[in-house]
Order: sequence, then C-alpha cells, then structure tokens
Amino acid sequence: MAPHSTGLSLRPEREEPLYRQLFDQVVERIRNGAFPAGYRLPPTRELASELGTHRNTVVRAYEELEAAGFVHSTVGRGTFVAASAVPSEKRPGEAPPHAGLPWGSLVSGSATAEALVRSDRQGRTVSSLDAINLQRMQPSAELLPHRLLRRCMDHVMQRQASRALGYSPRDGLPRLRELVAQDLARQGIPASAEDLIITTGSQQALYLVARALINPGDPFLVDESTYY
Repeated sequence: MAPHSTGLSLRPEREEPLYRQLFDQVVERIRNGAFPAGYRLPPTRELASELGTHRNTVVRAYEELEAAGFVHSTVGRGTFVAASAVPSEKRPGEAPPHAGLPWGSLVSGSATAEALVRSDRQGRTVSSLDAINLQRMQPSAELLPHRLLRRCMDHVMQRQASRALGYSPRDGLPRLRELVAQDLARQGIPASAEDLIITTGSQQALYLVARALINPGDPFLVDESTYY
C-alpha cells in the first residue's frame, strides 16, 4: 500500500490486525512529535480511501486512540491529538516526567495472531454448577485423586526436603521412569526406562513430538477431537 500523506500505511500480509497497525503508527507519531497537540487526523472515510481499507478499520483505530487518551473527537469538527498525550518540553533543571511504557504498541504481533484471537472468541465460561464443560478436556473434579496426591507430595517433601524443589533431569527422574516402565510392562507394552521421557503434561508431550517430527510447512493430520 502506498503511504498516506501523513506517513501512515498498512500491511495486510502481517498477522497484526489492520486497526492495530494504524493505532500503533499514530501513537508513534504522537510520541516523536510528528503529530503535535491539536493536530487534526484525516477524516475516517478519507483515510480509509487513501489506505485502501474499510472505513470501519479506521473508525476502530480512532476509537481505541480516544479510549487510550491519545486523541479527542468533536462532532462536526474531527479528531485531534490530545494535549495530554504529547510529551512536554523539559524546563532547565527540571527532572524528566515519569511516563509509563506504551505497552499497547510494544506487544508482539504474535499476541494478536488469529489462533489466539479465535481461542478468546470461542472461550466459554460455565456459570452453572450443574453444567459440564467439555471444552477443557479434563476429568471431573471428583474423579481426581487429590487426597492420594497430597499424601504422595507429603511423603516426597519429608524424604527429599528442599531437594524436591530443584530441577530434575531433562528426561525425568530415573526411579520414576523405571516405575513407569514396570507399569507399562504389566500392561503388555515393552519399554525400558531409557525409552521414556517424563513431561509436565500432555501438551508438553505433543509439543516435543511436533518439534521432533514436523518441519515448518509440513502438512500433518490430527484427530477431530484435539486441542483447539
């Protein structure tokens, strides 16, 4: 896209939403003085036409800017840079004002990737005690052996003390791997302790499998029931 006369431009190929790209660019220009206090931003329809995007994209960016205190809008007049958003010049002998970091413009574009945005959009909160949330893919609370786990942890803390709070070997404690191998053997699965890796959970195991077997760009198949 060709840049606007204000220097603004959009890159649709990036994962970052277009309105966020516009928001960050305006904030950057306000902070570096390119857009001084009272500067009138282009009308939304005009800027959308110049950038080759939908007007709603510009409208949302302007709304976010106003909500963050960078601009103020007046019906019939337009949108202007707020005086409070522009860094004031330091007087001789005056300590520089303490300003917070512009976290909104520092967040990585990967934080707004479609997969994460879709996850937030599809998330549901179960408020009824009688409802069963099938989205979380975990056993019901009454099926979890919390009393047995507590006794096991108490036993480990009494035997190992502070050593239990340190890092373990990357592939898991040797004794634990031996016990798991013995349990697998009782189930008819031949495996030795050297064949096993102890992970913190199923998602770490899936991650390790993916890192070991899948290269960037490779196609792969998953079951219909999987982590969203």
